[in-house]
Amino acid sequence: MGVAILAALLAIYATLMLAVMVWAWTHPGKVHSWMTPESNIRIAVGAAFVLPLRALLAAAVSYSLWDLRSWARRGFVVFGALCLYDQTAALAFQLPTAGSASGFSTAYLLRVLVFILVAGYLNSPGVAGAFREPNELHQ
Repeated sequence: MGVAILAALLAIYATLMLAVMVWAWTHPGKVHSWMTPESNIRIAVGAAFVLPLRALLAAAVSYSLWDLRSWARRGFVVFGALCLYDQTAALAFQLPTAGSASGFSTAYLLRVLVFILVAGYLNSPGVAGAFREPNELHQ
């Protein structure tokens, strides 16, 4: 049941990323109005490269979790780490804010905690045993 919920949440995430991407491509004037000299590269790279990549990875991992493919458990960990990496890298080069001594917000630390819990759940012996290895798919 937990794996099906994760697969559904990833499918929703992929759909939202696709919707945001299509909106950004169909409303370039609005997106351009958000750009500042500090953020224009980040916004352009996000709309052209990061959003499509995240949507594609989320859709692939979602389908594979739903189908109980063994690689999906490891794919989820890689996908989650990639999603956390961008904010971690950005915060590493900024000064700490008043919200947290380390510069990481409580919401971000909660995201990291949830990611660790879900990755641990997917790799627990009971759940890992439900997933099929690639050679079992053709038997």
